[in-house]
Amino acid sequence: MNNFHFAQVGDTAVLIAAKAGHHKCLQLLLEADADVDKVNRSGTNLLFHCMTDPDALADVLESGADPDVRLADNRTVLSILCGRDFPESIRLLLEANAECDRPVGSEDPKRPLEIAIEYGKMDQVKLLFTYTLCMGNDITWLVKVLASSKIQQLVAQYRSVQEVVSWLEEQIPNYQGVPKLMVLSRKSIRMTMGGELFKERMDYLPLPPRLQQFVCMPEMNELCPL
Repeated sequence: MNNFHFAQVGDTAVLIAAKAGHHKCLQLLLEADADVDKVNRSGTNLLFHCMTDPDALADVLESGADPDVRLADNRTVLSILCGRDFPESIRLLLEANAECDRPVGSEDPKRPLEIAIEYGKMDQVKLLFTYTLCMGNDITWLVKVLASSKIQQLVAQYRSVQEVVSWLEEQIPNYQGVPKLMVLSRKSIRMTMGGELFKERMDYLPLPPRLQQFVCMPEMNELCPL
């Protein structure tokens, strides 16, 4: 192992363990209160090196890692994952309250959902779109993004982007504006928009505990039973 290299890039022991994939060593260092938010000179941190391993990522987040630490080019781990095939890692970051409604990046700032759309990642798009709604965030920006020349060019070139955009265009009319009522369960999301009830099965999406608060709305059960 080239110890000089690790010293040059500013890696700590816990970063070295994560890079090498030594999960047991990583756990021991986390139990010893290792610094989980340090960004090395290469612009990466512990979350970055664990982002493709959901088990390791969960351990780091449970140890108090900040999911919104800015890395190289002012990106976050969530924004990086949106173009890759690790939806479980994205779910873990969202459960840890990762910011999903703010553009990130130095040269061309984008929201995580916008990045997932451009890469044509359907699972990531469904996950981020659902969480954006669950948290009551405004989605008017999304209409502009879908109509942009860049997205339309990608739609013409890539089938995966076309499928993602078609799915979103089907959902948006049901969500336009601020939801008047939202009731969530682990298996479904139900919303009334101007008196119209929209139901989308979300069997693939286990809602995190922090969103279960929305389920406790007894006064709404008659209108929208779980």
